[in-house]
Amino acid sequence: MLGKLIKHEFRATGRMILPMFAAVLIVSVLARFAFRMLDSGLPIFLGLFLYFIVFAFFIGLIGAFIYTFVIMVVRFKRNILSDEGYLTMTLPASIHSVLWSKIIVSIVWSAATVLVVGLGAVIAAFDASWVYDILKDLGYLAELFLSIDNKAQVIGWFFAAIVYVIVYSITYCLNIYSCMAIGYGFARHKALLSGAAFIAIGIVMSWVSGSELQYLAVMNDQVPFSVGFYQNFAVMLGTQLFKGAVFYVITWLNLKYRLNLE
Repeated sequence: MLGKLIKHEFRATGRMILPMFAAVLIVSVLARFAFRMLDSGLPIFLGLFLYFIVFAFFIGLIGAFIYTFVIMVVRFKRNILSDEGYLTMTLPASIHSVLWSKIIVSIVWSAATVLVVGLGAVIAAFDASWVYDILKDLGYLAELFLSIDNKAQVIGWFFAAIVYVIVYSITYCLNIYSCMAIGYGFARHKALLSGAAFIAIGIVMSWVSGSELQYLAVMNDQVPFSVGFYQNFAVMLGTQLFKGAVFYVITWLNLKYRLNLE
């Protein structure tokens, strides 16, 4: 059932996000021509038009992240916390499946947004001479990697970073969902109470993060980096897993026992 929920979620959100991706890439192509023409001594009105395209390009890059975030939040609210929640909660699927479908789709679209924005920036600023420079830099990196004695350690660091980013993203997503689930358990002032929950939970979790940083500072004074990296990673990953578990339990309990769709 989880697979069907994920498929449906991609269809519902893709209708809104994919056109935004296309718009970002189109504006990036226009911005590339605008950048090249701005130094050509053009008439004032045409120059202003080109500056407008450049301005729209930068706004589009920033707005893509905001738009994706808003879509994910609105989708969670509309599909679970509003009238549509009556239908969602009658599906032959557990709350866990519904919740994980939202999380997985949100993370995938967020990663896709990063890639599209990065591609848009490359398109707008691309220069043919970059190809040679990039290939040369990749060659240097390959030589550097081959010269390292402990290659497995470097690969381990790389995959550790990927795992941490994924877990951090899931935790952040659950943080938003947990606050909304708390706020929408009340009959009135749901959005306001969701914001209050976000602030309250943020204060508590900032204390957890502060304790984590203090522990890491003490630990790093006692061990070298090559040894302490995985210890740091274990502490940081453990902290995120702890936060994510707390947010998940809060979200699940509120959706199961306190959800108020009136």
